[in-house]
Amino acid sequence: HAAFDPNARLAAVDRVRGTVAAPWAHLEAAMALAELGGRPRAVIDRARRAASTGPAFVRREASLVAARAALDEDLGAEASRLADAATADDPADPRPHALLSRIAARRGRRDEAVLAALTALRLQPRSPWAARRVADFLREDPGPEVEARVREATAALAREPVPSAEAEALLGVVAERAGDGA
Repeated sequence: HAAFDPNARLAAVDRVRGTVAAPWAHLEAAMALAELGGRPRAVIDRARRAASTGPAFVRREASLVAARAALDEDLGAEASRLADAATADDPADPRPHALLSRIAARRGRRDEAVLAALTALRLQPRSPWAARRVADFLREDPGPEVEARVREATAALAREPVPSAEAEALLGVVAERAGDGA
């Protein structure tokens, strides 16, 4: 029952304060608070506590939880710092890059947004979200430099034996923008 009740999960944190489980408990508390909603500052605070003493997994997850909460509060610079921290803890995880794309888009930084989505796609080539996101940004005319980087990065998708439907759609947009398609 406690696994599904955010309030019970928060109460469990008190039992492990000061133990080696404390970072995990703070992460759990941050996640429970995020699920409850309405207290983004408390989410960020608990996540920071988890990240300050936890192992890499806890730091990454706590940074992601805190970054989402910061984004919900329109704290773009803080959200970016936190997502960057998650990337530092696990450069191969596409989620921080996907979040950085959302953050950059919300801040009006389209070039950064498309490049972050492109990084997420490179890390997880079968991601329908990332392929759609890159295609959507490409349709908004990001400029020749960004388009060239997208063409370069999506060449690997074209070599996939069976690309996802979203990847095929992205490849179609890339070809169309390059003048190679109808």
